[in-house]
Amino acid sequence: MSAMLQILIIIFYSIIFCFIIARIGFFKVKGLSASFICIAFLIKLTAGILYGYLHRNYLIGGDTMEYYLASDQIANTFFQYPLYYLKSWLFMNPDIPSASVYIYPDWAYIQKDYGTYLLSHLHAIPQFFSFGYYNVHIVFVAFIALLGSLNIYRALSDTIHLPKNFLIFACFFMPSVLFWTAGLHKDVWVYLGISLLLLGLRKLYLFKKIANLEMFAGILVIAVFRYYLIPLIVPGILAMAWSVNDNKSAPLYKFLAVYSIFALFLFSLEFFGLYPLLNILAERQAEFLNEMGNSSIQGVQPLVATWSDFFMQIPRSIVNVCFRPFIWDCNDVLQLISSLEILVFWIFAIFSISFRRTESKANPLSYFIFFYAASNLLLVGLLVSNVGTIVRYRSIALSLLFVVALQAFDFIKLGLQNRKTNKASSFKAANNKRAALKSQL
Repeated sequence: MSAMLQILIIIFYSIIFCFIIARIGFFKVKGLSASFICIAFLIKLTAGILYGYLHRNYLIGGDTMEYYLASDQIANTFFQYPLYYLKSWLFMNPDIPSASVYIYPDWAYIQKDYGTYLLSHLHAIPQFFSFGYYNVHIVFVAFIALLGSLNIYRALSDTIHLPKNFLIFACFFMPSVLFWTAGLHKDVWVYLGISLLLLGLRKLYLFKKIANLEMFAGILVIAVFRYYLIPLIVPGILAMAWSVNDNKSAPLYKFLAVYSIFALFLFSLEFFGLYPLLNILAERQAEFLNEMGNSSIQGVQPLVATWSDFFMQIPRSIVNVCFRPFIWDCNDVLQLISSLEILVFWIFAIFSISFRRTESKANPLSYFIFFYAASNLLLVGLLVSNVGTIVRYRSIALSLLFVVALQAFDFIKLGLQNRKTNKASSFKAANNKRAALKSQL
């Protein structure tokens, strides 16, 4: 009876969201029909249900069940003890009124992982509508993931010109990002934040508007849920703003200059003892090394807080994040899919060199994606020593790098795009940009 009730509730909420998609103007995206968007939403919902099933039955619950149980505890006790929760978030250190309430750790610990606690509180809201069913929460998660995919599609459709089907696959159906942003976890919120940031950067690229709501909203969401990504993003934004407002040199040189200056700045902070960067990295890596699981990478040496050891570990980091899991090391279907995905990515990356476009098509947004994603992958490879965690942490960055690799392809040479159509679409896109610029004046 409870299983049937859960299915009925999921169907009910899914119909509501599909109705919203069909009726609200926000979801009218050029080139995408309402029926396609609804199907994409339902695919994300299915992936989320699979995510929860695998975590409950094969992955020993994981963080996703901890977040869910914490949100359930908060929802069940919030109206009984509202002042306790309010005072806790106002740093007033209230007395614990009952053993049934959610008990907060020391505030210093909350600050270290603020997104985890915020996530539990955000998902306490759907508890009032989910009737205690985990999979009903996934309907809301799938909708957030859909917003992220739509934002990325909007950001890239008129800035990075790809055949429509390739762009749709990269934005909606990359296996790892489809799966890892489908569960009750921080990844879907990071995905939403990245998508908002890319929308803001699109405005910067097309209209030279650096101060826009989407960019600031994206930075805020990313800072809340995965704050350590901000130092990887800020240099890219500065380099892109410089590139958009100065055409004297190629964007590549500007990005190399800004990221190099930023790296030297971090080196100076560590050298003069102003910020213990290496110690923080070593401590964070040690936390990942202590993770339990059958997908831990064997033989990983702890990072010593010295520059020599830091650079010595970079080759190992690149191998781990860019090539694992190896097919012969896969322990389950999920790892096999991840292994095939990274293999396909490298096939596309290598062939993009052989079948590259003769004319230069890269724009500042492409360089932002490349430099951000590459630095993100390097950080993941350096710190994380568990294959499953690596696959989850790299999923968003890998999907964005896939777009950059696709952009290098000469689809006309491969027979996947008509030359006349391509020229016409490029001409039309250029005219649309000019008209949009005029309307902004």
